[in-house]
Amino acid sequence: ALEKKIEKLRASKPAHDFTGVYEMELLELEDELQAKKKRLQEEKA
Repeated sequence: ALEKKIEKLRASKPAHDFTGVYEMELLELEDELQAKKKRLQEEKA
């Protein structure tokens, strides 16, 4: 579900976003995704 959220956010990127809010949101989602993947791998090990 997170991957879809990230894709949606990327697709809806405002052309003139100078606030950095979009970037921060994307980074947060990607961090969350990485953390989830890491947890899954640790559980498998």
